Amino acid sequence: MAKDLKLPRRIVLVESDSTLKSLLSQNLELYTGSEVIFKNDADDLVDYLKRDIELPNLIISENMAGDEYTMLKIFYYVNSQKLGIPMILLGENAKLAGQVEQIDRTEWQSVIKTAGKLMEVSAASMVDLDMPEYYPFNLIVLFGLENYPVDFYHDEEGERVLLGSRGDALDNAKLQSLLTAGEETIYTKSLDRLAFATGISGHLQTLLLTEKDPKKLATIAGEAFDSVALMLSKNGISEKSINLARATITAMEKVVKNSPKLDVLMEILARDQNSIAWKHCLMTCVVSSAMIEKVDWGNKDQVTKLAFTSFFHDICIPEDRLSRIQSAAELEEAGLDKEERQRVERHALKACEILRDHPGVPFGVENVIQQHHGMPGGVGFPEDHLDNRITPLAIVFRIAEHYVHALLDCEEEPNTLEIMRVMLNRYNKGHYQKAMEALKACHGKFSA
Repeated sequence: MAKDLKLPRRIVLVESDSTLKSLLSQNLELYTGSEVIFKNDADDLVDYLKRDIELPNLIISENMAGDEYTMLKIFYYVNSQKLGIPMILLGENAKLAGQVEQIDRTEWQSVIKTAGKLMEVSAASMVDLDMPEYYPFNLIVLFGLENYPVDFYHDEEGERVLLGSRGDALDNAKLQSLLTAGEETIYTKSLDRLAFATGISGHLQTLLLTEKDPKKLATIAGEAFDSVALMLSKNGISEKSINLARATITAMEKVVKNSPKLDVLMEILARDQNSIAWKHCLMTCVVSSAMIEKVDWGNKDQVTKLAFTSFFHDICIPEDRLSRIQSAAELEEAGLDKEERQRVERHALKACEILRDHPGVPFGVENVIQQHHGMPGGVGFPEDHLDNRITPLAIVFRIAEHYVHALLDCEEEPNTLEIMRVMLNRYNKGHYQKAMEALKACHGKFSA
């Protein structure tokens, strides 16, 4: 009798070529239902295996990362510890003949098939996987392109119908007719999502710089935010992700400057297909920036810092189910496995690591991100303790984020007065109390 498949499966991948890494990770996620975890070299991977977490289902590695014989070191460790993890070598190594699967680096499709076989992922079991075939985008992001960068589809009576194939000339009149008819969402194959996000990054930058309508700008910025999160998770920091992040942050500052009231902004965002993480990001930016205007030490530079903080603070947990977690209690209730729990607990520190490679980050942003959940060290969530070591700017951001989280967490129209009452009782001393006064003063419903 075959073993029951454990979901989600995990594959650890060591590969220095960004193109191959992206290609493998997309297909492994889609066709084997696995989370792909990237490691830089053998030492990085061995350190991961030594932690008190569930072992991966498969290891895939290049033969050499730099000057080290990566797969050889990995194999010796796995074998010495009797871990029993199957391995695939991308390339050849005579010393590992008969010990691990060896597949030519150009045969990526064989890698996917072999991975499925080693993890006992059958065609029948794939039927049960909750892997969406299509990924939604807002139609507005296509305007101005000359050709479709990937195949695109739209909805006709519940069916996905081809709108345009990769390389086809874009018919703006047709797109406009769909928009006029109220069809704002288009789809690409989930497998093409990263290719689209990467290929369209320059176009999104142009849209972000030229769009004047705050409503449309918020939608475009949301697509850009989700694209940056995807590119960072798959490829790490790159020139494209840096440039698109900068353009998105600038757009966020424009939205803040011309922002409609929060309830109107929520209505705009509710119609978007963009992630909860993006809605949380933009609204926190709007609220915290408004609060800064109500404190005696606030200035324009801090508005920029808050925009950077809003953009990057949860960038390492862009999945909606993870980004919703804002407290120790919610973390416990989420029932995450050890690896995901660690991702959530350490996401602030991980974001700071990304920012170290990101040029032009305003001074102090890393500190605000590290402390944005009220923990000086940037790991985990406090219980009910208000730590007085948190900087005033981080406190402003924390309270703005709490308020936005409470708004977005309401299934019905939020009771803002009740939210404020609860928060005033909790944040009732020192800089926390002053930040609450700023929140109360910047929102018309609370200053009456």
